[in-house]
Amino acid sequence: MVNIKKLRRCFRAANNSTVKAKRFNFMYQRLNIYLIGGTLLAAYVYTNISDSSYIKKRNLVT
Repeated sequence: MVNIKKLRRCFRAANNSTVKAKRFNFMYQRLNIYLIGGTLLAAYVYTNISDSSYIKKRNLVT
């Protein structure tokens, strides 16, 4: 059986005839930050380990 108290937290009553659902955007925003960070980290690791032309150019600078 569904826990009614947990369900009631997702809704708020505007008046006696209207009920509005709460928004949970903050969870998706945090997930987006993790996805973007992971993508940038993967690109960084790829270029610094396996991209030979980038490694040659990087070694010429230093």
